[in-house]
Amino acid sequence: ALKNILFQEKLGSYYDKTQRVLTLLPKIARALKRDELIGDLEVAGQLFKCDLVTEMVKEFPDLQGIVGGLYARAEGYQEPIWKAIYEQYFPRSASSPCPASDTGAILALADRLDSVCGCFTIGLMPTGSGDPFALRRQANGILKIMLDRQWSLSLDQILAWSLQTYGHEAKETVTQLKEFFGGRLKFFFEEAGFDYDCIQAVMAAGFDDPLDTMRRLKALQDIRHEQDFLSVSSSFKRIANILAQAASTNGMPEESKFQHPAETELWHCYAIVRTAVETARQAREYAAALRSLASMREKVDEFFDKVMVMVDDPEIRTNRILLLTCIAELFKGIADISKIVVEKADSRS
Repeated sequence: ALKNILFQEKLGSYYDKTQRVLTLLPKIARALKRDELIGDLEVAGQLFKCDLVTEMVKEFPDLQGIVGGLYARAEGYQEPIWKAIYEQYFPRSASSPCPASDTGAILALADRLDSVCGCFTIGLMPTGSGDPFALRRQANGILKIMLDRQWSLSLDQILAWSLQTYGHEAKETVTQLKEFFGGRLKFFFEEAGFDYDCIQAVMAAGFDDPLDTMRRLKALQDIRHEQDFLSVSSSFKRIANILAQAASTNGMPEESKFQHPAETELWHCYAIVRTAVETARQAREYAAALRSLASMREKVDEFFDKVMVMVDDPEIRTNRILLLTCIAELFKGIADISKIVVEKADSRS
């Protein structure tokens, strides 16, 4: 019966949609290491749009999903299955709850993912105030579910899986989808009350894993007004400006070419901090990583007080640029600190 109900003219019927979602469900479950849910997901995935053919839903469209879930319960399906069907449209708004179970959350995520990616493949992107397929709301729902469940998922990966079900792999569509989700994630963070420059800084370092992005953002927001961090932020802007003007160089600096004790001391400080930062990053303890970076304040300040980077001697200049490049790389993957706005009142010691 679902073959006779149109999802979208160019995207087929609700039966076609169901088949695409059934392809996505086990992939998402395995990515979350929840293989034990696949059996229930496949049953729920076959049934979740069946209430669209009922007279109840035809008369009361707002009851989609709820009716299907209650019918499935009445027919004796296990709770994880009927509840997943019942909650497939959760969250219904920014303030409403997400699905209560992982089974329901995976089904709700896959359904929305299929709708958003499908519309993008045929050029039905939201424009200005126009969003007839509510793609912004659906993308918000995807992100809210991922963050609510604390799921670490790659946007690139799940978008690719969904596009594959349409036989669509155009790079332009992938880029458009990633930009769209980036905009929705930024909106989500703004609504949650995070500072705009902190949002810009962490997203510039990547947002493929929204949960990881949120963790980095919380850490940056917490530390941003600490004095050592403010000082390092100012110095980092200076480092970024120098590196932007310098010729691109690769490799590590040679300690034997350092001319001033401040260079050597900064290099030794970097070696210690790098280990601490890498350990903290692997554990996703981003506040600890940022505080380790902030601990370089004194040595960075001393370096800039006593050392001229852009000297005439090309070997000395390149060596100093390599040293600053190493320091800049420490922040990579956490945040682009050059985007942090340091107010004059903040920067007073």
